[in-house]
Amino acid sequence: VLAAVQSTALGYRPAVIWLALISVVGAVRIAMAVAYRKAGPDVADPVYWRNLFCLGAGLAGAAWGTAGFILFPPDSFAHQIFLAFVLGGMMAGAIGTMVSWFPAFAIFSILTALPTVARFLMYGDDMHHAMAWLIFLFLVAMLLIGHRVYRTIAETFRLRFENRVLIEYLTRAKEQTDALNKELMDAQNELRKS
Repeated sequence: VLAAVQSTALGYRPAVIWLALISVVGAVRIAMAVAYRKAGPDVADPVYWRNLFCLGAGLAGAAWGTAGFILFPPDSFAHQIFLAFVLGGMMAGAIGTMVSWFPAFAIFSILTALPTVARFLMYGDDMHHAMAWLIFLFLVAMLLIGHRVYRTIAETFRLRFENRVLIEYLTRAKEQTDALNKELMDAQNELRKS
């Protein structure tokens, strides 16, 4: 949709170039996801896959960030605003898909936003500078919100694993208590018989 809308102000060549770039990056990320699923997360090296996830997020952020230059029509403020909204939406949407590992989300968001901030700053007028600052502040807000969500997810998993350990401990303790009670009952029954 972004490429189609921006092509009305820029022509088809930049839109097709950017669309090809974003498609290649998407295909690479899909290949990474398929490789991860084939490897089996139970036996996979988590550091390797975490780093690959960050690499994929960085590639995606860089590809979206290039839109700030490739799809930035110098003569249409409406198209520039549309571009800023789409990129902001991508960062907001990434909270749901990338914030499980905050560094990946941060890399994606920074690489998505900063090229457009730079592009708006290249213009000398107050409106473009204001847009640059608004995008930058939105980036900061997304990073703060993303970090808070990441910490919440991490704490939830930590508590889940602690609860699992506690449940296993209590289950073993109950089994031992049941076994001791059975032995005690058997011993009492033997004493009554004798």
